Amino acid sequence: MKTTPLLAVILFAACKPTVSLETSSSAGRLGGANQQLAYVMRTEYQAQAMRVEPPLGLTPSDGSELGLQALVATVTIDGPIAHTELHFTFKNTENRQREGRFKIELPDGAAVSRFAMLIGKDWRESRVVAREKGRQVYETFLHQRVDPALLEQDLGNQFSARVFPIAASSDKELVIGYDHAISAVSPYTLALRGLPAIPRLSIAVERDGNRTVTERRDVVPEDVVVGIEAGDVAVAGGGAFVARIDAPSSTATASLERTLFLVDTSASRHTVMGKQADLVQKLVASLGDVEVVVAAYDQTVTELYRGPAGSADLANKLYEHGALGASNLGVALARAASSGMKRIVIVGDGVITQGETAADKLVAAIREAGIERVDAVQIGGSLSRETLAPLTAAGKSPGAILDGRDGAALASALGRAIPAEQKIHVEGATEVWPKTTRGAMPGRPLFVTGRGVPTSIRIGDRVVPVKPRKAEAKQVARAAGRAEVGELGERLAITRDDKQRLAIEQQIEQVALAHNLVSSKTSLLVLES
Repeated sequence: MKTTPLLAVILFAACKPTVSLETSSSAGRLGGANQQLAYVMRTEYQAQAMRVEPPLGLTPSDGSELGLQALVATVTIDGPIAHTELHFTFKNTENRQREGRFKIELPDGAAVSRFAMLIGKDWRESRVVAREKGRQVYETFLHQRVDPALLEQDLGNQFSARVFPIAASSDKELVIGYDHAISAVSPYTLALRGLPAIPRLSIAVERDGNRTVTERRDVVPEDVVVGIEAGDVAVAGGGAFVARIDAPSSTATASLERTLFLVDTSASRHTVMGKQADLVQKLVASLGDVEVVVAAYDQTVTELYRGPAGSADLANKLYEHGALGASNLGVALARAASSGMKRIVIVGDGVITQGETAADKLVAAIREAGIERVDAVQIGGSLSRETLAPLTAAGKSPGAILDGRDGAALASALGRAIPAEQKIHVEGATEVWPKTTRGAMPGRPLFVTGRGVPTSIRIGDRVVPVKPRKAEAKQVARAAGRAEVGELGERLAITRDDKQRLAIEQQIEQVALAHNLVSSKTSLLVLES
C-alpha cells in the first residue's frame, strides 16, 4: 500500500504542468534529462507485477506502518449473504502520540455495518452521519484532543478511517463489520495475502449451524476461502429479502475483431501499473489474429499498438509510457470514433479527474461512434461503478464490468455474448433492485434484493419460485438498503439536472442513514462521548 520514496518523487515531478505527455516513452513524458528516473519507474512497475499489496493497514502521518499484532475474524454465512467482523490490534512502538489512517479493501459491493474503537476499557461504537458533517465534527473534536475516528468510503470497495489518538507505546484496537453477497463462482474470501507474519490470528466460521475455529501464531497469512454451493437460495428479514438465482449458461459468442483497449495510465494507477501491464499483455496476446488497437490514456491518448493481437508487445510499452498525470476518460472515448474499432475494453477504475465527467455525455460519445459493445476491466481495489455501469450499457449490445484477477476467465467473458437486457419482476415485492438484468453475465448468478415477501421471481419469460428462509433482520434490511443506494448512485451519474441531482443525493443520504451504511454521502463517526 506504500509508494517507494523515489517513485513518489517521480510522481510529484510528473504532476507539474510543464511536463509533456505527448510521447509514449517515459523519458519523453518526464523530460530527456530523466532517463534514470524512467529506468527506476520501469523497474518498480516490473516488481509490482509480482508483488501482492496488503489489503489493509494503519499508517501514521509520517508514512510508517504500525505492526498488526492480532487479527480475530468472525464469519457467519447465511444463504446468499456473508457477515464478517474483523478485530484488529495494532502496536505503536514509538514513544509519541500519533494520528493515523486505517485503510482496508473489502469485497465488491460490501456494506459496512459496524466500526468501533477501543478507548480506555470501553468500546466506542460509530454512528452514521452525513459525510460533510462527519468531517466537520472530526476536525472539531481532534482540535479538542478528544478521541475521534471517522470511516469513509473512498472508491468502490476501498474504505479508510482517520484515527486519533494512537497513544505512545501502546496498542490501538479497531473493529470493522461488513456484509456482502457470495456464490459458487464468487465464494466467500477473506483477503489476507500480502500481510506480514501476524503474532496472533484467529478465524471463526459459522455456517448452517456448524462452527469452526482456526488459531495460528506468527504466520504469514494466506487468503481464507470458503466454497459455496450453487443453487437458488433466498433469505428474508426486517421486511426485506435477498435472493440468489442461478443464471442459465450460454454458448453464444461475441467477436473480438477490431477491439480498442483503453488502458488508464494516470498517476492514480501507479500502484497497480505493473499488474495492469502484465494483464493487458497476456489478455491481448491470447486473442490470436484479431485486429486490435491498444491505447494509453491520461490527459491525452497515446496509441501504443495497432495490428494482430497475438503480435503485440505491450508490457514494455506500458512500462515505458508510465503512470503519470490526470485521467481524462472523455478524450479517450472520443478517440474511439476515429479508431475504426467496433468494441471498447476500458482497463482501469473509471475514475475521472480531468475533462468530461457527465456520464450521459460519455454515453452519447459511445453511441455517436457506433460502438457495438463496451466492457470494463477492474484491476486493483478502486472502482467507480457509477461511471462504468452506464458506459457498459451504452453499446449496441450490452457489456459488463469484469474482474481482472483471472486472465483466462476474463478472455472467456469478453468472448461471450451477453443476453439482451430483461425486466425483473418479483411477485409479492413492493421494491426490487435491480429492475433489469443489465450487465449480468451468462452462467453467473443474479442477486435480486427488495422489500416485501417474495413468492416468485420472473426474469423475462423465466419464472423461479422463491421460498426465503428467515435470517437476521438488520442484515437483510441493510442489504436491501445497499442495493437501493447502488441504484441511486447509477442514476446520479447520468443525471445532469441540478434539482434532480440534489434530490437523488438526499435520497442516498436518507437511505444510508436509515440503514447505518457508509456511502458517498455518509460516514461512520466514533467519538469519546
